Amino acid sequence: MTIFKGPWPVLVLGALVGCAQAPAQPLCPAYVDYGHADQQALLKALQSVPDNDSTQPLWQALRDYGKLRAAVRVLCGGGS
Repeated sequence: MTIFKGPWPVLVLGALVGCAQAPAQPLCPAYVDYGHADQQALLKALQSVPDNDSTQPLWQALRDYGKLRAAVRVLCGGGS
């Protein structure tokens, strides 16, 4: 004995499958916007660091951090 007869099961399943979830919003960290004075102080400190083989990991990490901040800015709309 079939409980469901006719087109109703197909219509109900079609309606349920057609329900869409709201688009997910990314959880964004707070974007820190460094002011001009902070940027100048950081530049001065970095200019005193030698650029040699022993400091290459530092420079690579700073480049990666810059890329990460740029991605957060784009994805989360932070900063200017």
